[in-house]
Amino acid sequence: VCTRAQIVTFIWRMAGSPEPSESSDAFHDLPEDAYYYGAMLWANEKGIISGTSEVTLSPDGPCTRAQAVTMLWRYAGADEGYTGYFTDVPETAYYYQAVGWAINRYVADGTTLLEFGPDLPCTRAQIVTMLYRMQRTGSEALSGEVESVRIENTITEEELSLDAGEIAEFASIFSRAALNDNSAPQMGEEQTSNPMYVVYVGYAGGGEDVFYGTEAGATVIYKRTGTYGPGGPGFIAVRNAEMQSFFDRLGI
Repeated sequence: VCTRAQIVTFIWRMAGSPEPSESSDAFHDLPEDAYYYGAMLWANEKGIISGTSEVTLSPDGPCTRAQAVTMLWRYAGADEGYTGYFTDVPETAYYYQAVGWAINRYVADGTTLLEFGPDLPCTRAQIVTMLYRMQRTGSEALSGEVESVRIENTITEEELSLDAGEIAEFASIFSRAALNDNSAPQMGEEQTSNPMYVVYVGYAGGGEDVFYGTEAGATVIYKRTGTYGPGGPGFIAVRNAEMQSFFDRLGI
């Protein structure tokens, strides 16, 4: 089980181990020679954590899954534009937005399809996995430098080839997208078989990838990996609401 100090230190190191603005003797449970001293002060300054009392930060306290994703969400900017669907995450919970962000950005998984397990302890393996996923982007789904993009709308049967400026914007959206690399999907994790869009991406060095939008549009697009799991074919999915807005502006 991870402690508050351990998770904060992981985040602090990912941020480049910045020094806190000033040292502090306000917290009685932060020895200056502790490995987590600077990390805890920095996290408190940045609003990533708050004191458990006016004079304590409880560095050795165990951390739940809800607390862990809330720290990561705050570090990432506390975007409130996400919602969730888990039956054990009420909308009134302090961690509701954080869990919605973590799921939609592929940072964390539920303990089941409908449960997140917010009160369960967060293990070292779980937080390390979350941190790793946070640093991945949709650019990893591209197989090289994008040279051409052709989009087919399977509903209207329209087709559009992008110009150089549009291709650059397409690739840029990938760089800001969340990535879900799922080579062996479990039951309930499979992707739709009725895509609204089919996107052909050609590369400068040769070769082509075929991405599919979901039935709902282009917020999530994915490509097959050629592998399989209990839930069906493996896939790499890229999620960014900007992609649907981009497609809408293209009129496709």
